[in-house]
Amino acid sequence: MTEGAGLLRARLELVLATDDPGLKRLVEAQTSVCFNNLDQPSASVTLLLDRDPPQLAPAGDPAEITIELNAEQFELFASGSLALAPSLLTGEVAFRGPVRRYLAVDPVLRSLLVTVAKAGAVDTDY
Repeated sequence: MTEGAGLLRARLELVLATDDPGLKRLVEAQTSVCFNNLDQPSASVTLLLDRDPPQLAPAGDPAEITIELNAEQFELFASGSLALAPSLLTGEVAFRGPVRRYLAVDPVLRSLLVTVAKAGAVDTDY
């Protein structure tokens, strides 16, 4: 089901390059979050939401929050189709750290990812 190891990183780069007002809202989380791909660790991405504007961290950088996703969940998240709150509550998705800080802005990021995913293809050959 995977479209490429760099799918989430590529889509987040596009999100961060927009001038969408939702981008400013992401900073309200004041945290860093690693979206860890359990099936493809090299595809994991750390998003720095404690910067204005938010930034992607280099691969392997530590984060205050880690959200662990399998490959299918990772791809759904990259398209904005995975609602994390219910998945975290049911235990389908594991986490470490103060995840509530991220969850406060998850709907905003999901909306931005949906917009980017609908816009078309991205280069995922990293």
